[in-house]
Amino acid sequence: MRDELSAPLGSFLGRIVHIDNGIYLTETSGGPRFAVHESVATAELSYAARESGERVKRYLYYGFPERALPIYELSRTHPIVYGLADWEQVLKNLREHFPDYWAAQSLDKDEPEYGNDG
Repeated sequence: MRDELSAPLGSFLGRIVHIDNGIYLTETSGGPRFAVHESVATAELSYAARESGERVKRYLYYGFPERALPIYELSRTHPIVYGLADWEQVLKNLREHFPDYWAAQSLDKDEPEYGNDG
């Protein structure tokens, strides 16, 4: 899996951080990339989030600012992703770089409310 995660992203610097099943953070010469396996992406990400990733083999890779989309969406079902996120920055990136997504999601709160069933 290490070769599959790293091969086409330029100079691989050797760091792969496993975040959760099918979710990784990789370090390349181009900077950190958030990596999501296609099975996780298909099951848990919106069309907009899937399309904003760079597909390489069986993974979608997200640099800056695109990683805000999968981080926002995966944080709903993966508490570890929620815990890693700087929500002020995630929401700022969504608002500034993905205004149509921001409007469609009605993101008018400072931070999403997860884990609250009612």
